[in-house]
Amino acid sequence: AAPAPCADGVPPGRVAPAENLGAVYALLCAADPEFAARTDYAAWLTEVSHKRRHGLADVYILKVNNQIISTIGIYFKGADRAILAGLATDPAWRGRGYARRMMAHAANAALAQGLEPWLLTAEEGVAAFHRACGFVDAGFWSKGNFRESSL
Repeated sequence: AAPAPCADGVPPGRVAPAENLGAVYALLCAADPEFAARTDYAAWLTEVSHKRRHGLADVYILKVNNQIISTIGIYFKGADRAILAGLATDPAWRGRGYARRMMAHAANAALAQGLEPWLLTAEEGVAAFHRACGFVDAGFWSKGNFRESSL
């Protein structure tokens, strides 16, 4: 069984930059079966590795008892904004405040770099969580599934 959160409300564990992106990918897949079904590991690894090498992304993990249980990343850095994404917590560890802790860590990391943290949310349930973390709705993004545009 996982330890209960600390008395002060901050769950135990250590947040650090991710060293092993393969472990991050495995956690993302375990936490979100849709991510696992639609994401090619080699393509994901290539993109995230490239962005990290060029200072365009940061990926963080949270470990408890040497086990990675949660992750989040700044997956793009622009001139004044950081796009936060990839928040995932191992299903066995959910409901203990880890996702909120990771969200705060990534937002603070973005702010420390002079960047305003932004999120892309596609599901209302996740959007409600983001609002509870202090984010406000700022519009919608749309995705086009075009092979050849006739517009």
